[in-house]
Amino acid sequence: MVKKNLLPLLVVSFLFVSGCTTQPSIPKNAHAMWRCNATDSRGMHWFQYSPTRVEAANLVRDQCNAGSYQPTCVVHCFPPKRRWHCVAVDKKGHTWYWNSTRWLKAIQHARRACKKHSTVGGCRVPSKNCKKSL
Repeated sequence: MVKKNLLPLLVVSFLFVSGCTTQPSIPKNAHAMWRCNATDSRGMHWFQYSPTRVEAANLVRDQCNAGSYQPTCVVHCFPPKRRWHCVAVDKKGHTWYWNSTRWLKAIQHARRACKKHSTVGGCRVPSKNCKKSL
């Protein structure tokens, strides 16, 4: 049995590790993204990507403040790196997004997220669904 106070941590940890999001497609001009992480005093984590540091920091701070029992959020941001952005799709067209500095890792993790969360299967990552940031 999971203790009541650990449930939010487990949910956030699952989302953080899975990298699962639902984005319809990769933009035609994929660009380098700032990554910002937020941690509260209880050790819960949030992360966001954005083209600008300020936007990524504001987004993750808002998430942390909204989702934390004790909104004492500490934000750390990391500058853009060239990354591969890949989107996996299942038979019904549902999407799962992943990015990595390595092409094969981005494909593997996007496909893995799809297989883990899709209810219909048929997960694939078409080559047009992977783009390198500029």
